[in-house]
Amino acid sequence: MIFPRFFFVTGSAFMIFSALVLVLWPNVTFATDGINLLASSARGQARAGATTAVQSSPSDSFLGNPSLIHIASENETELEVSVSGLFLDVSSKNSQAVPFGGTGQSLASDKKFVLIPTLGVVHAFSERLSIGTGMVAEAGLASDHRGRTELLELKPELSVAKVPVAISYATSFGNLGAAPMLGLARYSTNSSQKIGSPSQSDRPLKTALGFGISLGASREFGTHSVGLGWKSKSKFRLKEFADLDAYGPFSNPDLDTLELESPSQWNIGYAYRGLEDWIFFLDLKRVEWANAKAFKEFGWKNQWVAALALERTLGRFSARCGFNLSTPVYRSETARVATGVTDIQGHSVYQSNLDFFNVVGYPAILTRTATVGGSFEWGEADARKSAIDLALLHSFKETISRSGTGAFGLPYSYETEIQFTNVVASYRTRF
Repeated sequence: MIFPRFFFVTGSAFMIFSALVLVLWPNVTFATDGINLLASSARGQARAGATTAVQSSPSDSFLGNPSLIHIASENETELEVSVSGLFLDVSSKNSQAVPFGGTGQSLASDKKFVLIPTLGVVHAFSERLSIGTGMVAEAGLASDHRGRTELLELKPELSVAKVPVAISYATSFGNLGAAPMLGLARYSTNSSQKIGSPSQSDRPLKTALGFGISLGASREFGTHSVGLGWKSKSKFRLKEFADLDAYGPFSNPDLDTLELESPSQWNIGYAYRGLEDWIFFLDLKRVEWANAKAFKEFGWKNQWVAALALERTLGRFSARCGFNLSTPVYRSETARVATGVTDIQGHSVYQSNLDFFNVVGYPAILTRTATVGGSFEWGEADARKSAIDLALLHSFKETISRSGTGAFGLPYSYETEIQFTNVVASYRTRF
């Protein structure tokens, strides 16, 4: 029976995956699309995030273009499990001697490694209708400066995962898709409780829920494939997020609630198969950080993202490479006059302190990522029922700095250098 098999496979996969999530989800990651991951699967990441026109995996399609989850063979199921391991290299420095005791020494964050699991399951109920679900890591950021008092021992953590229920329907004009989704945010903000003294707070991670939807369409024209995707905002209410007033003129010891929205985005993709065994991919994406709550108060800018990738298939083996280039969500500035305050949802925060959070706490500045990867497939010769995919990504080192005159006319200077390497493995199977 179709329904019992689909729900048995999906339920069993979720039980196993939920155990992984409970262990691993408190970890979070940096990424180049602001704080968004390029993709979830090894194939999607090796294609540098160019996943809008041709399916790489169910997990990538859920958020980027749900029309691509379509399976043409009735009563067939596709299962994908991916694991990403990120190696982080983040160093920050504070040259503000008063009142933070900054020495201008570069200090490395304790956050060195992150493990991220992803799951996707799709079933074809007919030749036209496919339905899928899973759990996909969408975004994350973190740093940990425990014991580094000149960096206020800052330890912000935020991760966002999505649980979609995606539907794809094939028409004579192409495939259409929609994926309503539940968003799950895990967050905490810890820092020194007394300036100049090792006293990092120990607030536990909290959970917030949000809702959103992604829509998509795709079509093939001979050797050409095109795709469109749109993803809505998801709003999260982060209770007891941080004591924002402590960083402004009106001190209040209570922890404050922050409304945060994961940004809306649209993306368009093209793929060309005109050369035997080769595929060329091109994606363009617009991420609306400046229109999302919390990010717009922090001064983030809207972002353009472009991805180029090339793939060749040789029998059961495939090789691919790509490059992802994006505009930064904020830029380095010198000689700033940051003596005023910024309103953060009813809380006044000194502009120079906001620069500190953006540079040291949330350095989402990586804009250049190179990717390589490959696959090996096995099974029935006409269907290639199973595959292992591998990918290696490297985001090149970049520096963000802000300096000038801050609160009370005091000079300040903050700087962060960041780079990361990501290793991804995926297992795909159809049955």
